[in-house]
Amino acid sequence: MVDLFLFLLALYFICVTAPIWVLTGLAWFCLLYIWAFIKFGFLLLINVVSLFLGFFSTKGQSFETFFSEVGLAIVGLLLSFWDAITSLFDPVSYMWDFARYEHALLAFFISIGLTIFWAIILSNSSDS
Repeated sequence: MVDLFLFLLALYFICVTAPIWVLTGLAWFCLLYIWAFIKFGFLLLINVVSLFLGFFSTKGQSFETFFSEVGLAIVGLLLSFWDAITSLFDPVSYMWDFARYEHALLAFFISIGLTIFWAIILSNSSDS
């Protein structure tokens, strides 16, 4: 019976805090997405500069080394995009663990407080 109550409380907590975790998840996604482009740009710049300055001195294989480094940078960019996409769900996972396993009583009071807050906000917006 307690497990069912904790499950319903965690579900209710996730629904009530949805605007918070949606905004934090989107903000974190955007930051990781921008970071992926910055990292890719710097890796590409470093590879171009090192190619033209001759840092790759492996007996005529400079172009081959350059393109393998660019390929690794592109793979790194794709992995960074995947990290950004999966980061959208990190706040939900954290809040679920918070409400179900770690601080159920605190989650209950936060849920009640946010329910009252959202009710006031919605009633004020419908009156206007």
